[in-house]
Amino acid sequence: MYKRQLYVDGIQLGSANGSAPSQTAANVEAILGAMDQLPSNNSPTNYFHGWIDEVRIWNSALSIEHIRQMMNQRIEASGTDVIGAVIPTRINGKDANVDGLEDTALTWNNLVGYYRMNVSCGDLAPYKGVSGRLRNITTSQQKTAPLPYTSRANGTWTVDNTWTNFPVWDTPNSNGINGTPIDWNIVRTAHNITSGDKDITVLGLLVDNNELSIEDPSTPLNENNDGQMLWVTKYLKIDGKLDLVGDSQLVQKRYN
Repeated sequence: MYKRQLYVDGIQLGSANGSAPSQTAANVEAILGAMDQLPSNNSPTNYFHGWIDEVRIWNSALSIEHIRQMMNQRIEASGTDVIGAVIPTRINGKDANVDGLEDTALTWNNLVGYYRMNVSCGDLAPYKGVSGRLRNITTSQQKTAPLPYTSRANGTWTVDNTWTNFPVWDTPNSNGINGTPIDWNIVRTAHNITSGDKDITVLGLLVDNNELSIEDPSTPLNENNDGQMLWVTKYLKIDGKLDLVGDSQLVQKRYN
C-alpha cells in the first residue's frame, strides 16, 4: 500500500492509502495541467486554471522537512546532494533520533524530472529529465511563485504592498489555508522594513540592502521599546542592516 498526501504551502491537508500505479512503457506521454482520457478519447479534460511553476518529479517519498525547505527556492545539485539555490545548504530530511543522520536521505538521483518553466512557448527544456512541449501557450505567463519572497517597497512586514507580487502573495509568515502559521518561508529584503506588531518566524532570511527593524510600534522606539521576536530556523545572511530595537531579540533555532 502507498500513502498519498496533499500539501498546500507545506501544510498537509489530506492523505489516502492506495495501490502503486502500474509501470507504463517508456514511450507513454504525460500531461501536466489536464487529465488524459486515452485510450477512450483523444481530448484532455479537467484543465487546470492557473499557473504552474517549478515542476519536480521524484522517485522517492518526500518528508515534510524536504517539502518546506524547498518550497520557496529553486534547487540544484551539489555532488550527490540536493541543495537550495537561495539557501546554499543541503535539503535535510527528518533526523528523529538526532544522531546526525537523516532517516530518509534525499539525493539528486531521486529527482527524475525538473522543469523550471523558464521559457515562453515551444520546447520545454528540462533542468533534469525528458524534454517536453508547451501546448496552446503563445504568450509569456505570469511568474509569481515566491522563490523566494522579495520586498518591493519600504513598509511594514504585515502590509501586502511591501512585497513583490502582493496581489497574489500573502505576506511572509502569515497563516496558511487552514489557519496554521507558515513558519518556513524564505525571505529576501532590500528595503526599509519594520516588523510591526508581530513576532516573525522564517526558515531563511537574507537582508540584502537597507534596514529590517524589529520593533514594537506601540512603545517608544528607543532602549525602552518592548520589542518583538525574530526567529530564523535555518539560514541568516545580513548584507544590509538588522536593527533589534529595545527588547527585540534574534533567535536562531534548529529547524524542526
